[in-house]
Amino acid sequence: MNNDNNQNEHRMSRDELSFAYEDLLRNFTESEPAVTIPERKKSTPAKADNVAKTESATPKAESVKETTKTTYTESSASASSSSSSAKSSAAPKKKTTKSASAQQNSSQNAVSASRGLTEKERAKIAKHKKKQQYKAKKRQFRKQRWAHRALSLLVTAMLIVIIVLTSSALKIPLLGFVNDIIAIDRSDTPVAVYISEDMKTEQILNMLEEYDLIYSAKFCNLLMGFFGYDDDSEFVVGEHVLTAKMGVEGMLNSMLFESDINATVKITFPEGYTIDQIAEKLYSEKVISSKNILYNAVATYEFPENFGFLNSITDAQTRYRVLEGYMYPDTYEFYLGENVNSVINRFLNNFSSKWIEEYQDEADSLGMTVDEVITFASILQKEASDANQMYTISSILHNRLDSDSLRILQCDSTQDYIAKIDAGLLNQVQLNALLEVYDTYQCVGLPVGPICNPGGDAIYAALHPDDTDYYYFCHDSDGNIYTARTLDEHSINVQNYVD
Repeated sequence: MNNDNNQNEHRMSRDELSFAYEDLLRNFTESEPAVTIPERKKSTPAKADNVAKTESATPKAESVKETTKTTYTESSASASSSSSSAKSSAAPKKKTTKSASAQQNSSQNAVSASRGLTEKERAKIAKHKKKQQYKAKKRQFRKQRWAHRALSLLVTAMLIVIIVLTSSALKIPLLGFVNDIIAIDRSDTPVAVYISEDMKTEQILNMLEEYDLIYSAKFCNLLMGFFGYDDDSEFVVGEHVLTAKMGVEGMLNSMLFESDINATVKITFPEGYTIDQIAEKLYSEKVISSKNILYNAVATYEFPENFGFLNSITDAQTRYRVLEGYMYPDTYEFYLGENVNSVINRFLNNFSSKWIEEYQDEADSLGMTVDEVITFASILQKEASDANQMYTISSILHNRLDSDSLRILQCDSTQDYIAKIDAGLLNQVQLNALLEVYDTYQCVGLPVGPICNPGGDAIYAALHPDDTDYYYFCHDSDGNIYTARTLDEHSINVQNYVD
């Protein structure tokens, strides 16, 4: 019985202390004056039963009750004393100096201690709290990202409205500008572009405009900040295949990664091929959908600044194919259905790499422009049976051009260039006009432009002729060459060796 009474006494005093301690914490965290601790409510039925049993079982129950009251009174006095001392230490009508988070943590720790939590349980609670904080942070990040996108769309919409109003007032076509972003009904023809190291976003946009992938680089550049691109954006160096249908944002996004388009074909173009022959081969290998696409692109090609060698072209309107001579013969790898301007630029880039500074210096020493050297080399390419003959024929043509009376070159290949134009492409009037400027039996000096696309041997031979005093040459049916100094010698060679 004594043991039961002691247990009840201990239980009651512990409950009363816990109640007083919780009130103490609540009073400590609040800014209002201390609240008088209310009287203890009646014990629960379970505790009442225990007390009743104790009273009936022993005459000492009354002493237990007195002990309980005494304990409660002491606890309340202690709690009130602690609360008063805590409040008196702070300035009147001011909140405690502890931060809200520190008070909350201390309160939670006190409650955890009063509940008897183990170290493992507290660690588990802390881990759960940390996980919840991470999830909250992630949700906040997603909200911010969507907010950023929403703001970008809003600003874009506002800019479009402004441009619509401006273009309407100034009568400027608008669809091209807006369609750079939304890419409605744009071409899906692949275009190969090359991104060099440290290329900035603005430079890439200018290149996209040059390749007709976007309408206005300046307009797109205004919006790049809202799409998350700036001068610090890092694009993958190398070749990328793009389509206008991707839209400007899609194209820039794709250039952040390696290109994954693999449908390509390798084509070899021999030295001396004409643009018409190149178009035929590109069409047969399904790089272009028709030969006319290449013809039209060549006719309307705008010379970019990085191809300075094209600046020496004169009389472009009178030429048959203005880029004839510069579509450098080599082996190329194209994408099936590749954009025609991309195809042309592959040839011109190759030519640019082959026309080295040494060639330019030698052309200057001969008093010739790049276009004159290429035109000269195209004749060598067609007239010589092999590379060795090119140096001899180069000497003969240079001798005639330097003479006073023999500047009419009379090379059959210049006539053949016009004669081999496909029937139906030009009418007779147009063909006659071309003969006047290409046929070296009619025109004086070099023709108006190249008659084919010469290779490296012909270009080198044009700049490095042999030192001879020949003015004439002819070939037999096996391609052997016969040279002469005078017309009489040449006539004998023709009679003896030419069928």
